[in-house]
Amino acid sequence: GRTDYAIKCFTEALAIQEDFETMGYLAQVYTQTSELDEAHKLLERMTEIEPEHISTYLSLANVCYMQEDYPAMAGAAKKANRNRGEGQRMAHYLLGKADNGQGDGIMCIAHLTKAIVLKDDFIEARLLRAEALVQMQQYKEAMEDIDTILAQDPEDESAILLRGKIEEATGDKEKAESSYQK
Repeated sequence: GRTDYAIKCFTEALAIQEDFETMGYLAQVYTQTSELDEAHKLLERMTEIEPEHISTYLSLANVCYMQEDYPAMAGAAKKANRNRGEGQRMAHYLLGKADNGQGDGIMCIAHLTKAIVLKDDFIEARLLRAEALVQMQQYKEAMEDIDTILAQDPEDESAILLRGKIEEATGDKEKAESSYQK
């Protein structure tokens, strides 16, 4: 719980010997303490040391998201997208978030759809895709994602609120009020 001391210890350890695992721990602490520029630099260095380590690119993409640096986020996510499985699914999700941050709804939906194809019960991806669809006034398609999320988790508050927003936008005030009250 003493992040200041952890930073000091990891920094001194890295001064003795550059170690990929220790760098990862330090990057995590920097991220937790909102020292995002330091985390970003360290994660960039880690990608130089081990360019095939996909989780480093995913961590870098998340830090870029927190910095609201969507082009850098997309770049890191594209590099993570080189493999199959968990990394690819998360890379498409992060690319969707980066596209959303840059206001590119169509590419956002395309990347999120790829993530959902790889994992049908990817609730975060479905929710973000539904939000992007609502921004594009594609209410029917957005509601399909919301229904799928609520079938998996009937208490998902974000999905219920978005359902209310869709109902309100489509003129069904009573259903919207019911959703908001729930």
